[in-house]
Amino acid sequence: MSKSLTLNGASFPGLRQNGVNLANGADYTVSANTLTLTAAALTRLAGNRS
Repeated sequence: MSKSLTLNGASFPGLRQNGVNLANGADYTVSANTLTLTAAALTRLAGNRS
């Protein structure tokens, strides 16, 4: 999943879930103004859906 970011000159600090930092490069990437989450990270973030 990719999402366009509007940073207005700021830098992207990273992502956290429940106080735990997600790993840039393993869980997500930021390129220019686009944030992309990996499939594995999305599965973990969604939790158990059964």
